[in-house]
Amino acid sequence: MKRLVFAFIIIIFLAGSSYGQERKVELWFNGEVWTSPALSPKDYLAQSLKVYLIRGIYEGVYYSSPDKLCKKYTCDKNYDELVSDLDKFYGNKENIKIPVVDALEIIAMEDKEMDKDLIKEKLRIQRKTFKELVPE
Repeated sequence: MKRLVFAFIIIIFLAGSSYGQERKVELWFNGEVWTSPALSPKDYLAQSLKVYLIRGIYEGVYYSSPDKLCKKYTCDKNYDELVSDLDKFYGNKENIKIPVVDALEIIAMEDKEMDKDLIKEKLRIQRKTFKELVPE
Protein backbone atom coordinates (compact mmCIF):
# COMPACT_ATOMS: atom_id res chain seq x y z
CA MET A 1 0.00 0.00 0.00
CA LYS A 2 2.85 2.38 0.86
CA ARG A 3 4.41 1.72 -2.56
CA LEU A 4 1.11 2.50 -4.29
CA VAL A 5 0.80 5.79 -2.44
CA PHE A 6 4.41 6.62 -3.22
CA ALA A 7 3.86 5.74 -6.91
CA PHE A 8 0.83 8.04 -6.98
CA ILE A 9 2.89 10.87 -5.47
CA ILE A 10 5.60 10.35 -8.10
CA ILE A 11 3.02 10.43 -10.90
CA ILE A 12 1.54 13.66 -9.51
CA PHE A 13 5.04 15.10 -9.25
CA LEU A 14 5.91 14.14 -12.84
CA ALA A 15 2.62 15.47 -14.16
CA GLY A 16 2.96 18.73 -12.26
CA SER A 17 6.68 19.25 -12.76
CA SER A 18 6.05 21.64 -15.63
CA TYR A 19 3.03 23.37 -14.07
CA GLY A 20 3.13 27.07 -14.83
CA GLN A 21 5.47 26.53 -17.75
CA GLU A 22 4.47 26.55 -21.37
CA ARG A 23 4.22 22.96 -22.45
CA LYS A 24 3.12 21.11 -25.53
CA VAL A 25 0.24 18.70 -25.60
CA GLU A 26 1.50 15.13 -25.66
CA LEU A 27 -0.92 12.65 -27.10
CA TRP A 28 0.95 9.41 -26.55
CA PHE A 29 2.96 7.71 -23.87
CA ASN A 30 5.86 6.75 -26.12
CA GLY A 31 9.53 5.82 -25.98
CA GLU A 32 10.57 9.34 -25.00
CA VAL A 33 8.71 8.91 -21.74
CA TRP A 34 9.52 5.19 -21.39
CA THR A 35 13.27 5.86 -21.57
CA SER A 36 13.26 9.09 -19.52
CA PRO A 37 15.48 9.26 -16.43
CA ALA A 38 12.33 9.34 -14.28
CA LEU A 39 11.64 5.74 -15.36
CA SER A 40 15.16 4.42 -14.93
CA PRO A 41 15.46 0.63 -15.28
CA LYS A 42 17.50 0.58 -12.06
CA ASP A 43 14.68 2.07 -9.99
CA TYR A 44 12.18 -0.43 -8.55
CA LEU A 45 9.40 2.16 -8.32
CA ALA A 46 9.93 3.23 -11.93
CA GLN A 47 9.73 -0.40 -13.02
CA SER A 48 6.47 -0.71 -11.08
CA LEU A 49 5.06 2.29 -12.94
CA LYS A 50 5.97 0.63 -16.24
CA VAL A 51 4.14 -2.52 -15.16
CA TYR A 52 1.10 -0.44 -14.19
CA LEU A 53 1.11 1.20 -17.61
CA ILE A 54 1.21 -2.17 -19.39
CA ARG A 55 -1.54 -3.50 -17.12
CA GLY A 56 -3.62 -0.44 -17.90
CA ILE A 57 -3.25 -1.02 -21.63
CA TYR A 58 -4.07 -4.71 -21.32
CA GLU A 59 -7.06 -4.10 -19.04
CA GLY A 60 -8.32 -1.30 -21.30
CA VAL A 61 -8.19 -3.57 -24.33
CA TYR A 62 -9.77 -6.42 -22.39
CA TYR A 63 -12.68 -4.33 -21.13
CA SER A 64 -13.31 -2.77 -24.52
CA SER A 65 -12.96 -6.00 -26.51
CA PRO A 66 -12.06 -9.15 -24.53
CA ASP A 67 -11.84 -11.39 -27.59
CA LYS A 68 -9.16 -9.19 -29.17
CA LEU A 69 -6.68 -9.02 -26.27
CA CYS A 70 -4.67 -12.17 -26.98
CA LYS A 71 -5.12 -11.81 -30.74
CA LYS A 72 -3.51 -8.37 -30.72
CA TYR A 73 -1.08 -8.64 -27.79
CA THR A 74 1.18 -11.20 -26.13
CA CYS A 75 -0.66 -13.02 -23.34
CA ASP A 76 1.89 -15.68 -22.44
CA LYS A 77 4.53 -13.44 -20.85
CA ASN A 78 4.67 -11.85 -17.43
CA TYR A 79 4.81 -8.09 -16.96
CA ASP A 80 8.53 -8.03 -16.19
CA GLU A 81 9.22 -9.73 -19.52
CA LEU A 82 7.07 -7.17 -21.31
CA VAL A 83 8.92 -4.32 -19.57
CA SER A 84 12.20 -5.85 -20.74
CA ASP A 85 10.82 -6.24 -24.29
CA LEU A 86 9.79 -2.58 -24.34
CA ASP A 87 13.17 -1.48 -22.95
CA LYS A 88 14.80 -3.36 -25.81
CA PHE A 89 12.30 -2.01 -28.38
CA TYR A 90 12.97 1.58 -27.32
CA GLY A 91 16.72 0.90 -27.27
CA ASN A 92 16.41 1.40 -31.03
CA LYS A 93 16.14 5.19 -31.31
CA GLU A 94 14.11 4.86 -34.51
CA ASN A 95 11.26 3.52 -32.37
CA ILE A 96 11.28 6.29 -29.78
CA LYS A 97 8.18 8.12 -31.08
CA ILE A 98 6.03 4.97 -31.35
CA PRO A 99 3.39 4.83 -28.58
CA VAL A 100 3.69 2.04 -26.02
CA VAL A 101 0.33 0.59 -27.04
CA ASP A 102 1.61 0.17 -30.62
CA ALA A 103 5.02 -1.07 -29.49
CA LEU A 104 3.30 -3.85 -27.53
CA GLU A 105 1.43 -4.86 -30.67
CA ILE A 106 4.67 -5.03 -32.69
CA ILE A 107 6.33 -7.07 -29.93
CA ALA A 108 3.36 -9.46 -30.03
CA MET A 109 3.75 -9.81 -33.81
CA GLU A 110 7.38 -10.82 -33.25
CA ASP A 111 6.46 -13.20 -30.42
CA LYS A 112 3.84 -14.86 -32.63
CA GLU A 113 6.49 -15.19 -35.35
CA MET A 114 4.41 -13.36 -37.91
CA ASP A 115 5.83 -12.65 -41.34
CA LYS A 116 9.02 -10.58 -40.94
CA ASP A 117 8.15 -8.41 -43.95
CA LEU A 118 4.77 -7.59 -42.39
CA ILE A 119 6.49 -6.59 -39.13
CA LYS A 120 9.06 -4.46 -40.99
CA GLU A 121 6.28 -2.72 -42.91
CA LYS A 122 4.29 -2.05 -39.72
CA LEU A 123 7.43 -0.62 -38.09
CA ARG A 124 8.16 1.55 -41.14
CA ILE A 125 4.63 2.95 -41.14
CA GLN A 126 4.61 3.54 -37.36
CA ARG A 127 7.99 5.27 -37.41
CA LYS A 128 6.95 7.54 -40.27
CA THR A 129 3.50 8.31 -38.86
CA PHE A 130 4.61 9.20 -35.35
CA LYS A 131 7.71 11.05 -36.49
CA GLU A 132 5.34 13.38 -38.35
CA LEU A 133 2.76 13.55 -35.54
CA VAL A 134 5.18 14.03 -32.65
CA PRO A 135 7.63 16.79 -33.57
CA GLU A 136 11.12 17.02 -32.09
